Amino acid sequence: MAAYVGEPVTIRYDPRDLAEIRVYHQDQFLCRAVAPDIAAASISMQDLQAARNQRRRELRQHLSARRSLVDLLAHPATASPAASAESVRAASRSSEPVEAEPPLKLYREN
Repeated sequence: MAAYVGEPVTIRYDPRDLAEIRVYHQDQFLCRAVAPDIAAASISMQDLQAARNQRRRELRQHLSARRSLVDLLAHPATASPAASAESVRAASRSSEPVEAEPPLKLYREN
């Protein structure tokens, strides 16, 4: 693969077998790469879809909690002081991540 450093290549994979990718250059097959640590493991398409759906639900809940917290902080006059304080506490509790989240990547082009 050293001869193709800096060259555009196409990577193709089968979503049912994430342990293997195929590398193409100018529509010519070059090689396949296999991840040995996950090659023996198998996951069904249903399990994969279920895991993706669960992650989407978690992200939606997280975003709605953040959105409600921002709304409360941006418009404090619309809510009563006692209700807004409790809502802020509830939103901040529900928006705490269960696992450590990776740091946000910022790109100059964005």
